[in-house]
Amino acid sequence: MEKIILSRKGYDDQYGGKPSVILPDGTMLSFPIPVTGEEVGIETKNLSINGKSLQKIFEDLGHSTISQHHHVDPDIYHLSGNQPLGAYGQAGAALGHLNNQGVGVGDTFLFFGTFCKTNLLDNKLQYEMMHPFHAIFGYLKVDRKVSMTEIDNETDLAWLKHHPHYINKEIGDYKKANTIYIGANYGYFKYNDRLLLTKPGYKKSWWQLPSFFSEVRLSYHENIVKRASQGFVEFQSVAKGQEFVMESNPELAKWLSDILRNKIER
Repeated sequence: MEKIILSRKGYDDQYGGKPSVILPDGTMLSFPIPVTGEEVGIETKNLSINGKSLQKIFEDLGHSTISQHHHVDPDIYHLSGNQPLGAYGQAGAALGHLNNQGVGVGDTFLFFGTFCKTNLLDNKLQYEMMHPFHAIFGYLKVDRKVSMTEIDNETDLAWLKHHPHYINKEIGDYKKANTIYIGANYGYFKYNDRLLLTKPGYKKSWWQLPSFFSEVRLSYHENIVKRASQGFVEFQSVAKGQEFVMESNPELAKWLSDILRNKIER
């Protein structure tokens, strides 16, 4: 049965220290996290989206990481150049969770993170005065799970040699267990309230989802208390865990279809 995976990515309080942004035109831009330790990444100055320099965006917003290197993953924005397919890597214990849940070909990752809206003042991007919130910003439907050995041996996978999970394959968790999911159906969204996970006016970890989620098994959330409220279900999302896996059903399939209507055509 098809699975839908809510996958936490991008800047937050721990990684980067500030929210990712909803640009004034509604584009949801998830900032790739800074690399740490011996990991290798891509410099801020070499990243851009639709002609907009990430370094200029960081300068406008007052980020202190404008000269850092970044872990560009999921690779759905073409921040560092064009590529034939969408790609997302996972390693270590988090990959073990995905494997244990049977995630693979035909399943869909929905990437979410911490966001804040922005506006322009004197042609300079700035955060709006608001509480950051969790929202879904992009997706990838899996066509194939790729190992590092397959990248070494198959010429049509050579483009993945630029992916951070390949570049760093000999260090840390990457060396223990490492996979890249690729697919032709991927992208990012223009903001719409249906992409919002956080209940408006609440802390970002307090989620409000359609009422049918009361019967949905969401990994890492099996023992949480869900509360019905005015056609929705509310609950405290867990602080740990990168991926939360659900088995699809007709209601979830329609919910996913509604979310994908917000994709920005490439």
